[in-house]
Amino acid sequence: MSLPRGDSATEAAFARARATLDDFLALLDRPPPNTDVYAVMLRIVDPANNKVEFFWVGDLNRDGDGFSGRIDNTPRSVTNVRQGQVVRFSRAEIYDWMYVDYGFTNVKRGMVGNFTLCALLAREKPQEAAAVKRETGLVCD
Repeated sequence: MSLPRGDSATEAAFARARATLDDFLALLDRPPPNTDVYAVMLRIVDPANNKVEFFWVGDLNRDGDGFSGRIDNTPRSVTNVRQGQVVRFSRAEIYDWMYVDYGFTNVKRGMVGNFTLCALLAREKPQEAAAVKRETGLVCD
């Protein structure tokens, strides 16, 4: 996923995610019932072509003071990672986080976190942004 460099909305999304990261990690350690799809966003730099791309990483595990997980999306710019690859990373490398809360009825209630998507949706036509929010259950405030 490519994100605008130096964009104030994107930077604010990263700051909000980092400010609430402790809460997310506490849930990751002890997931409440009816929650799933815990993931974090990492920034991957490819030194071979000097490209930067952001990836969602799922299947998360704590590994001492660090973490590991699987790259969830297909690279478009970088060549040094692939979808499904297990990567190790530190807390400082997390730019965003998200999980899905299914509520009490196992009906998809909504996506929690994903502050970056909220920043990106602010640039879209209102109808398109509303459709994505309805589809994912994402609440942006």
